[in-house]
Amino acid sequence: MSYVFNSSAVRIIAIVSVCLAVLVLGRRAGGVRRQDSRTFDASLLALMVIVGKVLASRGPGYRYASTILSEDGLVANTRIKPDSWPLLLSTDLKIELEAVGDKCVVTVTTQSQKWIRGDAFGFYDSYIKNFLDSVSDQLNRGDRL
Repeated sequence: MSYVFNSSAVRIIAIVSVCLAVLVLGRRAGGVRRQDSRTFDASLLALMVIVGKVLASRGPGYRYASTILSEDGLVANTRIKPDSWPLLLSTDLKIELEAVGDKCVVTVTTQSQKWIRGDAFGFYDSYIKNFLDSVSDQLNRGDRL
């Protein structure tokens, strides 16, 4: 008995198989997570205000959306929404503030959507760097309490 395969049917099966594999493996991978922190010579209250200002502004080519602050104001969860290309997926961003003596540590964490498996263009690191640089710029302007 011999089988005759239609080449377009084989291609469709191959494409569907690859898509399913990517979805299954991507769910296991849990997405891309990046984290960095910076210590600032400022009070916790001053940094809470500055972080609020940065979150109210726009990043280069994106905006912060759906921002939720913890009751004590030390943790902010937001979503980065790219506006340059609407097909780019949003990214979760978590900002944590911690007083260490007379200084304050700002820790920023990005978490991609769970099926994203890599960051070939360095978007996640640049989101963190841009956020921390914006906080630093606000401090250098003299925005202190």
